[in-house]
Amino acid sequence: KNIVANDADRILIRRFPFRTVEINGSVLNPGQYMVSEGETVSDLVKKAGGYTKNAYPFGAVFENIDALEINKAAKSILYTQFLDNIILASQQNPTGDLDLTSIIKLTENLKKVEPNGRIVIDLYNDNNSNDVILRDGDVLSIPEKNNHVYVFGQVSSEGALIYKDN
Repeated sequence: KNIVANDADRILIRRFPFRTVEINGSVLNPGQYMVSEGETVSDLVKKAGGYTKNAYPFGAVFENIDALEINKAAKSILYTQFLDNIILASQQNPTGDLDLTSIIKLTENLKKVEPNGRIVIDLYNDNNSNDVILRDGDVLSIPEKNNHVYVFGQVSSEGALIYKDN
């Protein structure tokens, strides 16, 4: 049907921005979801059918593109400051007996680390004061509970051990 517009007519087009986000791991329906502007992590968990019986929300990993950009910038600043401190330390040591081998190795490792864009979230808190609003490209991963713990550091035997109450 053709509609003829008159001089006094107005057309209102509402904006419905959608975002594509992903949830994987221990939820009933993992996958990609379209969410509306303003929807949160808890809304996404509900859309995915909730947690499985073996879900471990405390270990959730939330990755965000904005946080990734901030992490990249912070890494660059940290790397530059670290190099400046190494140069300053070497200049303040006129005898040249300062061994920078381990510090240089650490600097090389720092340069290789990939920023991840992770945001710490609290999925246990039922009030929505900590609920994160979803952005396009966000990824939420919910791990499964396991019955082992990892022991490492200055102990006689490092490795995974079966967890038992008490």
